[in-house]
Amino acid sequence: MAYPAPRFLLPVLITAAAGLLYAQVPFQTREPPLADDPGVEQAKGRFDPDEPIQRAEHANPAPRTLPSDLIGTPDVVPAGYGQVIAPAGDLPTPVVTLNIEGTNVAPSGQTVAYKLVVRNVSRAKAHNVVVRLIPPKNVDKVKADPVPTADDAETRWEMKTLDPGQTRTIDLVYKPKADTDEIKLQARVQFDFGRGMITSVSPPTLTLKKEGPEKLVVGDVVTYRITVTNTGKVTVRDIEVRDLLLQGLVHDDREIARGSVDGRLMSSIDRQGLERMWSIAALPPGQSRVLQYRVRAKEAGKIGSTASVLAAGMPPKQENFDAEVLTANLQMRVEGPMSGRATVGQRADYKLVVENRGDAVLRNVTVRCVFSPDMRAARATNGGQPFRDAVQWILKEMKPGEVKELEAGLTTTSPGTRTIQFTARADKGTEQKGSVKTDFIGVSTLDWDAEVPGTDSVGKTLTYRVTVANRGTAVAKNVEVRVDLPREVLYVDSNPESGHGNDAERKLVLFKPFDLPAGKKTTLLIRVKARAAGEAKAIFWLYEDKKDPPARADKVTNITSSDPRSPTGPPPKPGSANVGMLPRP
Repeated sequence: MAYPAPRFLLPVLITAAAGLLYAQVPFQTREPPLADDPGVEQAKGRFDPDEPIQRAEHANPAPRTLPSDLIGTPDVVPAGYGQVIAPAGDLPTPVVTLNIEGTNVAPSGQTVAYKLVVRNVSRAKAHNVVVRLIPPKNVDKVKADPVPTADDAETRWEMKTLDPGQTRTIDLVYKPKADTDEIKLQARVQFDFGRGMITSVSPPTLTLKKEGPEKLVVGDVVTYRITVTNTGKVTVRDIEVRDLLLQGLVHDDREIARGSVDGRLMSSIDRQGLERMWSIAALPPGQSRVLQYRVRAKEAGKIGSTASVLAAGMPPKQENFDAEVLTANLQMRVEGPMSGRATVGQRADYKLVVENRGDAVLRNVTVRCVFSPDMRAARATNGGQPFRDAVQWILKEMKPGEVKELEAGLTTTSPGTRTIQFTARADKGTEQKGSVKTDFIGVSTLDWDAEVPGTDSVGKTLTYRVTVANRGTAVAKNVEVRVDLPREVLYVDSNPESGHGNDAERKLVLFKPFDLPAGKKTTLLIRVKARAAGEAKAIFWLYEDKKDPPARADKVTNITSSDPRSPTGPPPKPGSANVGMLPRP
């Protein structure tokens, strides 16, 4: 005896059959939209916002799974539906369930109603959904809503597309024939799904840009940059970048090529240093490489260069870059005292002429006058700054052809030859040097003093004293002291010994000429004897190296008689103390 199947067992069997059918469908990479999907125009690049599209540039998007309300353990699945398991993959996969609702026992002679419930329980569209039903035997069909697409040996409903979460219901009513004890329905659902990909076909595209100083000076080493940028949509491989210089500029071979981002980067320079080549293995879209290198200027003039980039699948690109190489020619001329000699204690003037003979603007021109520590600066023109052993000028800018005249006055306190050093340098070009030798001559300055007694009496021995001091900086040559004695006295002796010329009465005292070093002094003594009362006026003469006129000093001694009661003439006057000084040459 056949027992009717339990009512709850039929949905389970249908769900299991649908799961088996789903497991046999091969996993695809993308679900292609169908022509009957509303809003989809694949030819124009527009897709339904719910339709997942996988593009070539996003090969590894984040994995997506079904919502938690549709996936899980059997106890959280709605009644009447089988468990839904999210397939592995990056994009959602459609899952369609089929359930049959009806009664497991029906009274004889009455109609029996069934419902076929088709539901898309995924987040992806299910395309070409078809429900197939094998009609039961020994029954008469009373109702089929909606009307089947085909109804012969197999009843078929073509539902085309089921959107995510969409449910379609088919109502069936049958009337069993007489002597029918069992109605058996067998239904199945099938659908299509797949994956699609859009690959943009784009040619490789690179841009090239060279940057650096457009003006430089002979001898300069400057930095240039070549920036290669991938402005396309595909990675460009095996890139070759070249920089060709014309004569006058050369690549500095001490420089190592550098890139702005990590990656294999190779560089080489030819023997003449005119061409440099870089190899870049790969450059992804939107990225750049910065090639930084140094160039040295050898010759003046307007010199060009050409940067180029070449890669497979694209025409070569190049950019011309012109640079003007200027000359920095700072010249300096120095003049000192005309005779090469100067006087100690007096200012010696020095003149500097600084000239920009090049075609480049010179900045921060620094001129220095350096002298020995025993000298000092007494004068500096044009903003010169004096220091302990130097005078310095700073000229902010000198244009081509500009000339600056600078002067410095120096003094010293001691004789001797001095070498004055001069330097001039700017931000460009070579440093200029010069020197001037000056012989500083010392000057002798004689101070002298003659002393005689103010009052004395006849018969007494008087002492005349002459002190000569050299207050100058040079030796006083051939210093000579002469004394004219008055008639009221008689010469006794002198220290040092002196001569008398042709004076028989010894009225002229001549001391031998002598040299007196700087800072020294000496004292000459003459002893005389008073022989007559009166004003005895002695005349002292001081000569230096036969210079005219000599220095003169008159000194008077009042000599009285030995008897205080004898007339002595006018009252005695005190002795004078005049001081004589030789004039300076």
